[in-house]
Amino acid sequence: PDPSKQCRAAPSDLFGIPSTKMVAYSFLWPLALIVLLFFLWGFANSINDVLIKHFSKTFSLMDWQAGLVQGAFYIGYFFGALPAAMVARRFSYKATVVVGLCLFAVGSFWFFPASQCFPSY
Repeated sequence: PDPSKQCRAAPSDLFGIPSTKMVAYSFLWPLALIVLLFFLWGFANSINDVLIKHFSKTFSLMDWQAGLVQGAFYIGYFFGALPAAMVARRFSYKATVVVGLCLFAVGSFWFFPASQCFPSY
């Protein structure tokens, strides 16, 4: 037998599971993006408490008014859960992530017009 042919390994090297380099690396980039997005969404969620503290100082808000800001942030989860589930069921989870990112971007861009209402701040 030819020794060069004997040393070749089949595509099912890893635990007997058939795989190729294309299959192994095809999910690496989307996985990295989803992990990054979860960190970004977590950052936006955790920065909310810091922003509320500064909003209450800057705009002289009482505690219950500052609580309304946090309530407005979390009420989106309440009202957005069922429409997101319908989008995921009808299209796919990928479409749901894209729609969520677009809504997140639109909400973020709304900070610019809101900042123009109080130019001294």
